[in-house]
Amino acid sequence: RAGIPVGLHAEGAMTSNGQTGFISEHTGKLVKESGAALVTYKFVGGYLRKPRWAENPRKGPIIGHFVNEYSPEELAKLSVKEVTEIIRRDTYVNVYEEQRKNPQDYSGENLAECVERVLYVCPECKKVGTMHSHGNNLKCDCGYEVEMKADGFFHDTGKGLHHDNVLDWDLWQRDVWKEKLLSAKDGELIFSEDGQKVKTVDGENEEILTENGVLNLYKDKFEIILGEGKEPITMEMSKVKQVSIANKDTVLLVDDKIFLDLGSATPRSPSKYVAAWRYLTDRPYY
Repeated sequence: RAGIPVGLHAEGAMTSNGQTGFISEHTGKLVKESGAALVTYKFVGGYLRKPRWAENPRKGPIIGHFVNEYSPEELAKLSVKEVTEIIRRDTYVNVYEEQRKNPQDYSGENLAECVERVLYVCPECKKVGTMHSHGNNLKCDCGYEVEMKADGFFHDTGKGLHHDNVLDWDLWQRDVWKEKLLSAKDGELIFSEDGQKVKTVDGENEEILTENGVLNLYKDKFEIILGEGKEPITMEMSKVKQVSIANKDTVLLVDDKIFLDLGSATPRSPSKYVAAWRYLTDRPYY
């Protein structure tokens, strides 16, 4: 109303795998109800310059360009869903497709370090949580290994190459992880991870319960082992209200009774727990 342009970053978060994230219809609703014109703009290169999972930035370009402009009169004729689809279409980026079309150099040190924050299933042995990075390389305990170079792609180290980029690998592993989760038997331990710094959060108050807990994942629950002499915490999957990523390694577990913040002593993928909760409770996972 004041005649001032408003910038809206519709994803609401940095992409973890190089593909534009989910954009809610609430965004289309906001745009439509504002009565303003809509200008769509696309950025390419930010992910490769500073991946969400990485500790070290790279040198390289971030390129932006205007896509389209829609008048208030045009938007008034469209539904909220149609406006949202316009935003999704115009701003969508697959950074690896863009790199294939217009290669750019993103040089830096330790290019693969901490990529296991995203990639948690080995494409060779199909095991979960066995990928570890060092420098430019990502290696599984089974011996499978790839190298990341300045183009942002994985390259063969003589072990074969199943996926040459983070996005394709991530989309593939989601199906593998979903199958493991849904095929697990009741009472079967699906996955366990130690080295957990477990905190309870209540408003601005935090309490550290343990510096070296264990997070166990079952089909029907999360179980947090706090150590000798302490009662474990059990959170029934059906009663969990939220599983989300707080930062690069930390996962938040929330139910009606408790808010848990679980950090990790080593790089790991908290997204596997988000995916697990969504798959096991029949929620969509984007």
